[in-house]
Amino acid sequence: MAKSKVSDIVVLLFGILSATAGMIYAVNQWDKNGKSAKELLAKRAELKSIQVRAAFLPTLRQKNIENSKRLEKLNHFIPDKEGQAEFVIELDKIVKRCGLELTDCNLKSQPLSYKSLPKFIIYRWNISLKGDYRGIESFLTELPKEERYIMVAEMSLSSGNSDSEKMTGMSYQLTAKFSLDLVTAPPSEKVKP
Repeated sequence: MAKSKVSDIVVLLFGILSATAGMIYAVNQWDKNGKSAKELLAKRAELKSIQVRAAFLPTLRQKNIENSKRLEKLNHFIPDKEGQAEFVIELDKIVKRCGLELTDCNLKSQPLSYKSLPKFIIYRWNISLKGDYRGIESFLTELPKEERYIMVAEMSLSSGNSDSEKMTGMSYQLTAKFSLDLVTAPPSEKVKP
């Protein structure tokens, strides 16, 4: 009997130890599954974020191409003189607002001076625009509204070379050439911040 009690106790202890080990294993597996579920949710959220960003990729590529073309065009036009680069950017914005295309933009190498404006430096810009009459009229109306003092020194208009190039819809496609005088204060008289 004593042997039987000892053997029952050993079996009971073995059962308790096995049950405890099984519970520890189950809790450990449950904890791993919980961590795995959290990791899975985090990965799904990350994947969703990547998918949202990837959806914008074609649009961003197109904008990048457009901006690269615009930068290339502006780099062609922008001179090295102080303050002139900003003028070209402003000029391009005016042209676009008026529905025109800036096709050429050159700065005369030497600044001018007028007897009527002895204290100012005048930069002569020769530009070419393409568009319809209303766009050119709008451009001429917009120039005096700008913060910079810009005068139209010369202007010429021409239409396309052939009848098919002249008409776009119900209006003529025109090329306008301007000589614009950008009037600026000399560097010594500019206001310093």
